[in-house]
Amino acid sequence: MKKLIFFVISLLVVFSMFLQENQSARDLDFIYKEILENHPGVYNEEDPEFLKNLDNSYTMAKSSLKKYLSHANSKIIISEFMKGFNDTHLGVHWFNNSSKKNDTGAKNFFILEPSKQVVWITLPTFSLSAKEEKDFINIVKKLVELRTKKYIVFDLRKNQGGNSDYGSQIINALFGKGYAQQKRCLNNKNIFIDWRVSFDNLNHISFLLKKYPTSVWRNVERGIKIGLKRGDFLYREYPDKSCTSIKNINSKFHSNVIVITDSCNVSAALDFIDELKMMTNKVILIGKETKADRLYMELRSVPLPSGSGNFFFPIKVYRNRLRLDNESYAPNIKFENIQDTSELEKFIVEKIKVGNL
Repeated sequence: MKKLIFFVISLLVVFSMFLQENQSARDLDFIYKEILENHPGVYNEEDPEFLKNLDNSYTMAKSSLKKYLSHANSKIIISEFMKGFNDTHLGVHWFNNSSKKNDTGAKNFFILEPSKQVVWITLPTFSLSAKEEKDFINIVKKLVELRTKKYIVFDLRKNQGGNSDYGSQIINALFGKGYAQQKRCLNNKNIFIDWRVSFDNLNHISFLLKKYPTSVWRNVERGIKIGLKRGDFLYREYPDKSCTSIKNINSKFHSNVIVITDSCNVSAALDFIDELKMMTNKVILIGKETKADRLYMELRSVPLPSGSGNFFFPIKVYRNRLRLDNESYAPNIKFENIQDTSELEKFIVEKIKVGNL
């Protein structure tokens, strides 16, 4: 009887290992296939090592999965495979069945006035829930009244990005929409975007178009459809240059901007800093160095075959972006104890008082 029990247990262990190997291998194969079929890097002449790196990393990961069959090891191997691309926009969100979703609480958007000269605006994310969006809209509305302040502080601590349009809305409200559009046009006139042409990417854009029925998504959808008919791998989207005819639009905000940065800042948070620097040369960064992102943008997310997580990856690539590939922002003034809000606020107000900002 003991021999039979031992035999059954051994069979279960072997079967479990076999099942784990198959699930992990399917996930890895799926990720590799998604990148090949939908990622712009495969046909990006400015990133000639992308495909070679993909194939080599995939082969190594496949070999490692056969050696280390535990679930934990498999997750590490797949995560390491994607780290080789050095891209914050490419990875897996692993599910944790033993705990609730991380970071479910709403993030706080609020305005403080630590002194008569200063207004402090907290922007912890650009990925907004319905409740957060209401708070955000209230801040945008109040910005019109706050233009007279000598200093506006944007607190981006822990902001890991989201939708860059939220940052643009703040810029429009603060500097005036006409002025902001003209500045963007003049700064971005040589920038364009290549979208990876694929049926799955087209379906993703069509979904976005239904959710956000704008001319921008309509044009991208049309361009990818044309690309599919032609057999193209990339669709090139050029900027709208019509705003170059707008002249002599003055900014409605002429004061100073302070941005508090930390090592979480990436993606749309960096886009927001990009735009602020387009609008005015009176931008001071205080805190710690930000993360960096690649020129690959616009995330898609798809579930893994095993059901253990979602794979996310970019489907477009910027050309001639002013901020370089994987370029971070270093602060003008370093502040080490960045999470101590009271100390940070006191430091900034004191600097302003003595005229050092």
